[in-house]
Amino acid sequence: MLNTQDFYDELSVQYDSMIPFERVIERKKELFKNFLKGFNKTIADIGCGTGSDSLALAGLGYKVTSFDPSAQMLNKAK
Repeated sequence: MLNTQDFYDELSVQYDSMIPFERVIERKKELFKNFLKGFNKTIADIGCGTGSDSLALAGLGYKVTSFDPSAQMLNKAK
């Protein structure tokens, strides 16, 4: 049985092909723009996966620090 880190390391290769990645980022931008209005512009994205939330937030001008237990997911996010 795979531990969580190994599971996501293996999944990272196919992860972004399971969703329309660019469209997801645009939708998240709209959500975050309204939801985070007036909040601090520095954000930690914990469990960032391949970075769709981080990219959406950065696209809105936030300073984002991303964390994930899977090194492979972090590599994809970079």
